[in-house]
Amino acid sequence: DGSGMALVRKDNNAYGNDPINWKAGHPLDDAPTITSLSDSPDPAVQGANLTLTANGVADDYQVAKVEFYRQAVGGDVLLGTDTSSAGGWTWTGSTAGFPTGTITYYARVTDDAGFTSSIAATTGVVQLPNAAPAIGSLSVSDSPVTLGAVITITANNVTDSDGSVALVEFYRDVNANGQIDVGTDILLGDDNDAAGGWTWAGPTDEFVLGSNTLLARALDEDSEYSAAVSATVDINAAPTVGSLTDSPDPVIQGENLTLTAVDVADSDGTVALVEFYRDVNSNGLIDVGTDSLLGTDTNSDGGWSWTGSTGGFALGSNTLLARAQDEDGAYSNVVSTTVLVEPGNAAP
Repeated sequence: DGSGMALVRKDNNAYGNDPINWKAGHPLDDAPTITSLSDSPDPAVQGANLTLTANGVADDYQVAKVEFYRQAVGGDVLLGTDTSSAGGWTWTGSTAGFPTGTITYYARVTDDAGFTSSIAATTGVVQLPNAAPAIGSLSVSDSPVTLGAVITITANNVTDSDGSVALVEFYRDVNANGQIDVGTDILLGDDNDAAGGWTWAGPTDEFVLGSNTLLARALDEDSEYSAAVSATVDINAAPTVGSLTDSPDPVIQGENLTLTAVDVADSDGTVALVEFYRDVNSNGLIDVGTDSLLGTDTNSDGGWSWTGSTGGFALGSNTLLARAQDEDGAYSNVVSTTVLVEPGNAAP
């Protein structure tokens, strides 16, 4: 009749053609509504899932669907349609193919009478996936080393192309599989400061004799780990000397003296030589350059021994020292003995 009025249902739950269920009204007043649109997560990683949620969806009629769009050059892209309010009016899907940067999303509601709501919009950021950090190589300060010696492990060329490195972890590969197994492999330590290089320094007391595989991995600010890199260090058992004997004792100054290192052994290799010293500063330690090296025996035939003149010995008690060295350059414990040097008889 030109008034803009039409027949509309009195009750959304009342259907049928009985006139009692209908009244005159303005169809445009009955359009569905949507109050807002939200996105999660924000920012979203390109290729990961995104969820859009239409909030405050209502209608005098029954809502038929909510459509979700992504703004795009050349025309908006329909991402999906939700036809059920169970769990909320949402769309969840992959962001693969989305451009990176800020994106505008839209949603609109359609009811079963064909009326549509106004558009709700929101913006969200899509960013590239995090690039894992990387380690170029792993190096060890020295190998072989004697069990218990301090070593330094260095992770070289540690980088993160899209962020920063938070720390580097260093492990000993207990099960020797070349992989970091947390809870099985031993975490030696970590370095969270690149100043001076990404390193760990510590003793090898708990390492096993022979070859030990060492592993390292870097962690970036997004909690992503690099691939593990490895290096090996050989742990050597030092040789041992049981005792040192001297003969004759006492000895006349200038006459020959024989020193014998007893029970010389190397549990994981061979003894290369035994050195014999006179303890010049009487501190019980071998001080190379201060104590007098009497001689070296490189052949165990006849025992590890030195025989030589006591012409340079002081009268009285002299402390003598010996130590063994193995094929890896490791020295044994130091053993000692004392000899009494007496003056010779004066000529008549």
